[in-house]
Amino acid sequence: MLSYSQVRAFFSREWLLMAYLVIFLVILALYAPSLSTLISYINLRVVFSIFGFLVVVQGLHDSGFLSWLANRLALRAGDARTFALVVVMSTVALAAFVTNDLALFTFVPLVLAAPLQDSHKFRLLVLLALAANVGAFISPVGNPQKLILWQLSEMDILSFTLPFVLPFLVLAIGLIAYVLVLIPQLPIRVSVDDVRLHRHAAVYDALLFVGYLGLLAFGQWAIAVGLVFAYFILRYPSVFTRIDWAFLVLLILLFVDFGLLSAHFYVSRFFSPNLLSSPRSVFFISAALTQLFSDVPTAILLSHYSKQYVAIAMGTTVGAMGLIVASVANIIAVRLSTERRKYLKFHLYSLPFFVFAVAVVALFL
Repeated sequence: MLSYSQVRAFFSREWLLMAYLVIFLVILALYAPSLSTLISYINLRVVFSIFGFLVVVQGLHDSGFLSWLANRLALRAGDARTFALVVVMSTVALAAFVTNDLALFTFVPLVLAAPLQDSHKFRLLVLLALAANVGAFISPVGNPQKLILWQLSEMDILSFTLPFVLPFLVLAIGLIAYVLVLIPQLPIRVSVDDVRLHRHAAVYDALLFVGYLGLLAFGQWAIAVGLVFAYFILRYPSVFTRIDWAFLVLLILLFVDFGLLSAHFYVSRFFSPNLLSSPRSVFFISAALTQLFSDVPTAILLSHYSKQYVAIAMGTTVGAMGLIVASVANIIAVRLSTERRKYLKFHLYSLPFFVFAVAVVALFL
């Protein structure tokens, strides 16, 4: 039997989950969608891929590998600012080759295990979310909506990517400057010897993580998830009791809620065809709607009304840098932080860069 304090702590910790559950129940009562409709809104690739990440990252944590690697990296960096620059720019680079969520799952655990002050660690997690979206900005496969829009555009990869290059360079420089502003050049006190490293488990888990990332990068998500599940169910089944199941439920609710909302939001009633034919206006509309419906649903929604696929891709990717609900990547970045009121504080650091990014991209359209 749960005590009152435990229930109160759960609701305090999972208020975002509760909010989206309420939205789901209201929409369910209003529109009564079928079960097949609800399932169709869930991106199973993303949900199962993140499930696999949660499992393998928990395994890496239990083996002591993440703490060991973070401390080694911090020791080499010497100070918090250099450490931040390394992981932020590494996230940008990785997100350009895989996807923003894969890049975050690679570096967020390192930051969480790093010997940084809590306030600096939280700032760095927000910077990682921004970095993942900046990296996704330059790549046609950097996030799901860009991949969808690239396929719809029927453009070759060079023609689709070229308009993003100059804005990306400015955004990357701006991100470096933002790191210099938010993260002080304070020395990091590293105690590598205090880390308990289970070497055999760490080696196996690290190899599994690299293999998992590689399989996902080549689109073999079902094989990747099956491999992780089989490995841990046979060797360390207790790891499944320690992963963040509430986050998976939140993720499913995000897909369903935004899918239902976008399906019942008739853009044609609010925007004229002329307004949606201008690249700049489409960009601003995309960035704004992303704050309401998240990035992927907004991209799919607007693609039915406008052929300005590049502008939609720019708007939804930049829009993902705004409110925390604008992208699943944002929630991934700060989900495991112990910072109080983390979802509200996220915007203290995300919104200034969001405004900067909107202004930069608008200048190039």
